[in-house]
Amino acid sequence: MNSTEQSTAQGPLAADHVEAHLIARFQAGDSEAFTLLVNRFGIDLAAYVSCNCPRGLAHEDVTQHVWMQVWKHREEFKPHFFRAWLYRIAKNFIINHYRKKREEFLSEEVDPAARELDPEDPRLDALRDCLDSLDGPFIEVIRLQQQAASTKEIAVQLSISDGTVGSRGNRGKQLLRECVERKMQ
Repeated sequence: MNSTEQSTAQGPLAADHVEAHLIARFQAGDSEAFTLLVNRFGIDLAAYVSCNCPRGLAHEDVTQHVWMQVWKHREEFKPHFFRAWLYRIAKNFIINHYRKKREEFLSEEVDPAARELDPEDPRLDALRDCLDSLDGPFIEVIRLQQQAASTKEIAVQLSISDGTVGSRGNRGKQLLRECVERKMQ
């Protein structure tokens, strides 16, 4: 093996060693090492977040949150697979965002007690009209949900799985939303 092949063969090993040393310094609380890691992985992380982030969620905020979590939990990190750990933090944050949005949506759109409407609000009349005029398995689930039936109770009553209750409920909400929008035009 000539000297060029030898140095090329050592390249990745040397880079891994430098990265491992940098991570060790970062875990010990070295802010300069943290800055170097941000510089080294920041562009790739920002691209990952940008590709996986829902509309309405600022990519920069997510990226900053990830880096804050990395710093906060640096002592818990096992020194291998830093990039995977970084992306896992980003992925978990995005998943949690979707969960929170879903919970907010469900509480606002399905649970009448979660948000009171003015009895004079024309949307309320449109919603009532839509509930009366629409039919089918999707609306049936919505009607049962309005009666405060649990997912399990609805599944048993309709002889369907819990997952199907959720799917039909989501589709029913979509149909109601579209109906109300048409009536409000």
